[in-house]
Amino acid sequence: MKRMVLFAVIAAFLSGVQAEAQYIDQGFGAGFSFGATQGNTEFNNGRINYIARGYLRQGLMPHLTAELGLASGRVNGSNFESRIHPVDLRALYSPFDLGTANVYLYLGAGIMHVNHFEIRRDQVLHKGEEVWQGVAPLGLGLQFLMTESITFEMYGGYHYVFGDELNSTVSGANDEFWTLNFGLTMVESGNLDSDGDGLTNREERELGTDPRNPDTDGDGLSDGAEVKSHGTDPRVADTDGDGLSDGQEVNDHQTNPLKPDTDGDGLTDGAEVNEYHTQPAKPDTDGDGLNDGDEVNRYKTDPLIADTDKDGLADGAEVSRYKTDPLKADTDGDGLTDGAEVNEHSSNPLAVDTDGDGLGDAEEVNRYHTRPDLADTDRGTVADGIEVKRGTDPLDRSDDVQLEAEVGKALVLEGIVFNTGSAEILPASEDILQQAYNTLRFNPDIVVEINGYTDNRGSRALNNRLSQQRAESVRSWLINKGISADRLKARGFGPDRPTASNDTEEGRQANRRIEFVRTR
Repeated sequence: MKRMVLFAVIAAFLSGVQAEAQYIDQGFGAGFSFGATQGNTEFNNGRINYIARGYLRQGLMPHLTAELGLASGRVNGSNFESRIHPVDLRALYSPFDLGTANVYLYLGAGIMHVNHFEIRRDQVLHKGEEVWQGVAPLGLGLQFLMTESITFEMYGGYHYVFGDELNSTVSGANDEFWTLNFGLTMVESGNLDSDGDGLTNREERELGTDPRNPDTDGDGLSDGAEVKSHGTDPRVADTDGDGLSDGQEVNDHQTNPLKPDTDGDGLTDGAEVNEYHTQPAKPDTDGDGLNDGDEVNRYKTDPLIADTDKDGLADGAEVSRYKTDPLKADTDGDGLTDGAEVNEHSSNPLAVDTDGDGLGDAEEVNRYHTRPDLADTDRGTVADGIEVKRGTDPLDRSDDVQLEAEVGKALVLEGIVFNTGSAEILPASEDILQQAYNTLRFNPDIVVEINGYTDNRGSRALNNRLSQQRAESVRSWLINKGISADRLKARGFGPDRPTASNDTEEGRQANRRIEFVRTR
């Protein structure tokens, strides 16, 4: 009984083991074996006898085969010898795939004809009863593939007899016996998987692969995996002809062995791996916005470097957004890299003079520190290039504005104000005086007459004198700034030549004025 428990534990363990691959799917088979028996009865003293067995097999499903067997043998005890003829039906379970070898567990049930003889002291056999008894075999077996259709087998196990008549004495305890057999089995060779690659020999012959070589084309994938999992040709190492073996594609690079350009970037998988060292499963290896094929074939950029010319712009941005040359750091040759123009100065990397002010972008940035994207950096109405040429500061708007002075035409200098009843110029007059100065400075041929006027309040003599003094104050301011005195003449006209009515405050304010009259 203990032996039965032991075999039950072994059977439970093996049945729980997960097979790593499909075992040989045997079809119909037949075999014969010969071996030894040992009884386990009330009179067992270790004597060994023989048993011969023939059997038929039929595969039911992967890992499971049915077997019908008929045996003939003898079991000895200390005072008996029984001739046994068991007929049983067994289930063979193969949990592992070992290629050309197979371990299996068997379990079955059947009936057994027993013809037992007593052995007297004089060693004379006396025939006893003939009975039929139930029998349940349990054991382990091992197959070795010798040829496509012949296997050598060794199996052995325990047989439980449902009765106590294996010997000549009935004691109340059921009998048992053990067997160990060796034999040969003929099987349908087409259903064998000689090389353990997942394809039967018949399938391999139909495909033209080698049934004794699990990887016919030596590409790193078994023939079965190629046919059943990947759809590749097990006879050709590189099914798609891309320069990588099917095994490399599946195991190393995770590319499609049926598609020469897995990522559709215009480069074959083999070229990406072996020549350009890019990722064959990723169309844009460096993530610069250009696929690897375009970089190699169209733009000649480096598919492993996002910014080939190292100008601060990704190759894809240069091509698609800025239309610059991804192989040339300074596309327009203005002295600023394309990246600096775009990211730092907001200038056009395709134009040498972005703002059209007459100064190159690099000249503005490096020499004059003006903005290359703004024609008039100081917003004083004069372009940076003009200011540089005439000698003014393109960063100082105060030297930009000039007056439009035509010969013989009076120009009111609106905004010049004085202390009440005085010729003292107030600070609020600075802007308009600066404009007058700029006009004279940058136009050295101009000669002007500075005319002063008042309203009609007060005495005429006082107003004449005050208007003259105010004109002189403006003349002095310009002379002090550097304008030649012989280009300036001051005259006071008092209340004469009013431009508005003196009856209102607004009119009187308009009449109190300084005019420029260009005389040459």
